[in-house]
Amino acid sequence: MAEHIIEVSNLKKSFNGRTLFTSLNLKIEKQSVTAVTGKNGSGKTTLIKILAGLILPDAGKIIVSGVDATRRRKSVKKMFGVVINPELGFYPQLSVYENIKFISYIYKARSSMMDEVIEKLSLEDFLDTKFAVCSSGIKHRLSIAAAIINKPEILLLDELTRSIDMETSQKIYELIGFLNKESKTTVFFATHDANEVKKLAHFHYNLENRDINRI
Repeated sequence: MAEHIIEVSNLKKSFNGRTLFTSLNLKIEKQSVTAVTGKNGSGKTTLIKILAGLILPDAGKIIVSGVDATRRRKSVKKMFGVVINPELGFYPQLSVYENIKFISYIYKARSSMMDEVIEKLSLEDFLDTKFAVCSSGIKHRLSIAAAIINKPEILLLDELTRSIDMETSQKIYELIGFLNKESKTTVFFATHDANEVKKLAHFHYNLENRDINRI
């Protein structure tokens, strides 16, 4: 029987009188890659923020590795790496390298881990570039670097390859495969691209009809 690292039960969330979810139920297998799709406004970003503990649901329960994360968020916080907005969480006047070094200091990550994420995301040529002038693709890579430097068990990504070029997209695809296969990371990502679902995911969750299917 499959082991579920995340179990969502009867989730409900509304914003400004508009209901996004009612009775949303979802189980995510440990060490799987799951893609979530849905039209704009269907709640993909909101769902990821709730799973990450960045916002609270109006009702429902989220169990992470047997822990009620809706009540004991701090107990599971270190299990997550989250990529939502690549503009947030970085210092504009610091270089790419200085930002990575600062984040690694916060997480007490080994220097070898810094070197590993820089290599895996091909950031070597941009280490001296100020974050403020980085392209959207480099910022996106850096946000992923920050999310994985602490070797999280679960990686949550909103819009896997948002507004970035094909070369950067391929780097991210390769990294997702590596993290899942080598590091046994559970990955849950939102996308509009059906090809990304087929290319990367073990499961596809359609947020509009609430179906989850093995690929």
